[in-house]
Amino acid sequence: MLFSFSHGQEWIQLVNQDFVYYFKPENRKLVAPIDSVLSSQLKNIQRTLNYHASNPIDVFIVNKAAEMKTEKVKKQPGSVSLLSGQIVINVHASTQDIASLFRKECAKILVEEMMYGGTFQDKVKTNNLISLPEWLIPGLQHY
Repeated sequence: MLFSFSHGQEWIQLVNQDFVYYFKPENRKLVAPIDSVLSSQLKNIQRTLNYHASNPIDVFIVNKAAEMKTEKVKKQPGSVSLLSGQIVINVHASTQDIASLFRKECAKILVEEMMYGGTFQDKVKTNNLISLPEWLIPGLQHY
């Protein structure tokens, strides 16, 4: 399936049970090796947290970070992200760097999903019902 994002760039989408990969045609051959690294890392994180993701994680495979510009918004205390988790992988990074970045970003995604739920409705409901200390979520992510 082809997607057009900014500047008319065509992206290909590949879905498996754990991930939704977005990549350009020239990066097609890199999806399988990256999937192998990310799948093993995801299994380790899920085992450590004793929690399994309810939705596939979006993974963007890019040639340079400029392809995926995102605005960094500082979260306010008591706020929760309503967007699904996304991880951007640079094809020029080493295997160790990819694994390290993935562990960090995946932990954020899974901890937020575990604490607030996986759907929009769950996140709003949970955020309104409980008041977690400001340090709890970042602490769990780093743990």
